[in-house]
Amino acid sequence: AGEDAAGHRLVLIGDPKQSIYAFRGADVRSYLAARRTAGTIWQLDRNWRTDRALLEAIERLVDGHALPFAERGVDWQRVRAAC
Repeated sequence: AGEDAAGHRLVLIGDPKQSIYAFRGADVRSYLAARRTAGTIWQLDRNWRTDRALLEAIERLVDGHALPFAERGVDWQRVRAAC
């Protein structure tokens, strides 16, 4: 999100891991370019769709390993389970 000299604000919401769906017109490079120009970046740290046991198992599997996603700049991020 950023604000220009005229006081206009643009808020972009994106999930780079959803940008892999190129067959639906998604473009991860567009997401990454917009992110580079953002004045402020917030990241969600809570997963509302996966239970705690599965998230903990995935973290144990991934812990200590740099897992690249579809594109450089899309990194692994730990999240908390909502329940």
